[in-house]
Amino acid sequence: MKIKDKNGKIVLPSLPRLRQEAALQLFIEGKNYTQIAKEIGVRDGTVAKKAVTAALEKGIETDPAHQLRAMLGRLELYAFKYHPDAKNGDIAALKAMLMIMDRQAKLLGLYVDGKDKDETKKAEPMTPEKMEEIRKMVYGLAS
Repeated sequence: MKIKDKNGKIVLPSLPRLRQEAALQLFIEGKNYTQIAKEIGVRDGTVAKKAVTAALEKGIETDPAHQLRAMLGRLELYAFKYHPDAKNGDIAALKAMLMIMDRQAKLLGLYVDGKDKDETKKAEPMTPEKMEEIRKMVYGLAS
């Protein structure tokens, strides 16, 4: 990222800001603070947490589509963990799976008018075109 000052001279962003941006991106991708610390080259998770917090306070922008893909990816990892137990009838795992599926539906906008699942209106049927639109939005893929 290059920025020009008032004289047209190129000024590189400060190292702390770059670290904060990287820390926020890694946090969105689901990394813990210890992992983030190793990746951005700081001594421990506490410093990484401060970098993430500073990035959030400064309002550093991240790509919304990337955030959505990262969140859905994390939910898939959680679902993968609980699925075998849920399949075998474990009530706690079943509840966890339902919560994960509910969160996925909310992220994908599958509830009517942005309202929750208890809304009495019926959703329009999912068409192949709508599924393809959602797939492209989430995964950024073309057919």
